[in-house]
Amino acid sequence: MTNGDVLRLVRCAVSVNGVIEDAVKCVKVVAGIDECTVAYVPRVVAKLPAVQNHLNKFVIVTELYDYSANKYKRDKSYKNCGMALVATLDEEHQAE
Repeated sequence: MTNGDVLRLVRCAVSVNGVIEDAVKCVKVVAGIDECTVAYVPRVVAKLPAVQNHLNKFVIVTELYDYSANKYKRDKSYKNCGMALVATLDEEHQAE
C-alpha cells in the first residue's frame, strides 16, 4: 500500500479464535477493479457509524504511519503491523 492508493471498504466475516465475527476489510482498487485485500479496519473502529456509512465506498490513502515524521505514529504502526490515514472519496468531493 502506498500514498494515493484507492481502497474500497467491504463488509466481510473473519474467524477469530474459532469464532466468526463481522469485519471491514480494505480492498485495493486499480483501474476500477478490486485487486486484493490490503488491510482490515480494527474491530472497535469498524463498528463506528462513520465506517458503517462508507461500506462499499472508496477511500484514498493520505499517509502511511511507517514513514511519518511523528515518532508516536511510527511506533504505533510498528506495534500494529502497519497503519495508514485515509480520506473518503464522497460524491461531494468528486463533483469539485
